Amino acid sequence: SASKLASSSTSKSASASSSSSSSSSKPAAVRKPLLSNMDVQVCAGDHIALVGANGKGKSTLLRTLIGEQAPANIIKGDVRRFGRCALVDQNQLALLESYLEESSVSFLLSRHEGSTLFSKGEPDIRKHLGMFGLSGDLALVPISALSGGLRVRLVLADVFAGDVPLDVLLLDEPTNHLDGETITALRKALQSFSGAIITVSHNCAFLLEICHDLWICEDGELRVVKETEGSSFVENFEAYARKIV
Repeated sequence: SASKLASSSTSKSASASSSSSSSSSKPAAVRKPLLSNMDVQVCAGDHIALVGANGKGKSTLLRTLIGEQAPANIIKGDVRRFGRCALVDQNQLALLESYLEESSVSFLLSRHEGSTLFSKGEPDIRKHLGMFGLSGDLALVPISALSGGLRVRLVLADVFAGDVPLDVLLLDEPTNHLDGETITALRKALQSFSGAIITVSHNCAFLLEICHDLWICEDGELRVVKETEGSSFVENFEAYARKIV
């Protein structure tokens, strides 16, 4: 079923503000919102590129949408979620640091103990890992021996291992430190994903291959540019790129 993820408030205004500091001799500065007046919706099948200059609220928006580690500087608005959402960023990779001496099989077994997806134990886990390119001996070596690209594959395997199907996947710079083969595998997996995707990436080629719509963080607002019959994503992205160069 279609999943929706909306950010709005009763006044159709949601804001994320940046913090500011002041000395005791000066009055407190008024917070300047990173983003305001947002009223957006995400449905199944949407593949969205979230773009904008550094510090304009992209990562803050992703964290707000996922509902985990909500920033303290969100000043008003709400997020309504229908379905299961997951975020893949550097925090997920850092999670592996606590399991470096364990194998990928042991990692998933400890993370998803009792999961119906892995009702047969290790055989089911190895089959699942194989779908993400961690087959054979790769599933059994210590995580510390895996390359950065293989660790990203393991994180994705973990994200997709829940009993409840994933509806919305949020990605923050997913291609960082990946080799070409892993980026290709990730691209193919995302292209076949039936849920919604919102991704932040400086890899333009990656965005052009998986996304359809643009969310642009600029001038304190979120501007939505949808792909239409007369305006392709490539054309919309090129127009945005020409504007910022």
